[in-house]
Amino acid sequence: AEYKAMDFLADSPAAILPSGNTPTIFINGVQLVSEQPAVIENDRTLVPLRAIFEALGQEVAWNPNDQSITSGDIWLQINNPQAIGPNNTMITLDVPAKIINDRTYVPLRFIAESLNKRVEWDGVAYRADILDQADLPEYPVTPPAVAVNPSMEFELTEVEYADGQLTATGTFTNTGDVFISTVKQVDVKIFAANDDGDSVEAANARFTDLVVNIGPGESVDYNLEITDVPEFDDATYWGLEFSDWEFEFVS
Repeated sequence: AEYKAMDFLADSPAAILPSGNTPTIFINGVQLVSEQPAVIENDRTLVPLRAIFEALGQEVAWNPNDQSITSGDIWLQINNPQAIGPNNTMITLDVPAKIINDRTYVPLRFIAESLNKRVEWDGVAYRADILDQADLPEYPVTPPAVAVNPSMEFELTEVEYADGQLTATGTFTNTGDVFISTVKQVDVKIFAANDDGDSVEAANARFTDLVVNIGPGESVDYNLEITDVPEFDDATYWGLEFSDWEFEFVS
């Protein structure tokens, strides 16, 4: 049922108006004037119901049967910390609506923010400003960052060894999703093995600034020359292990 919003005189016993500084309320720079002053309770500002709703251009209904207040999507009840805000959202109030000196008071911030306003509080001046939400500035839209995955593999096809120098011939393949211009760094371990399956780490090397210039899925043949590799008389197999890749790429 709809109830006409009169002065919202309460049927319950009068409460004592809290003492101390009296806050002033401004709506878009215009001071809210009402017969009853706003009050502070538990660091929350309460304002006379009729004055605040009328100043914000809202119709409001008072139900004396259950002492509830309805305005659009907003619902409150005297001394009930549970309130309903926009989109049927249940809100727990720090300080509920209540009766003070036979008048209905409601929490300022809850009412204002439920009506898409913002509240600024000046604790020195004891002033609350209710303001329209500022229009968002039109910043240039920045495209979202796209994750890139530069990666590379080397497939060994041939090994030549002579006088401590090992030449590994193979193919670099771009297995990532960006164009790679240079392998800035890669560590390589060299393994030697014989027909019996015995293997040993023969040497290691770090290669830098290997120019490849290949896009995703593309390959390029390459010779890697490694010096100071010990000689293994029975070596019949050479293997390479790559790690710690670093790339120069175009995303």
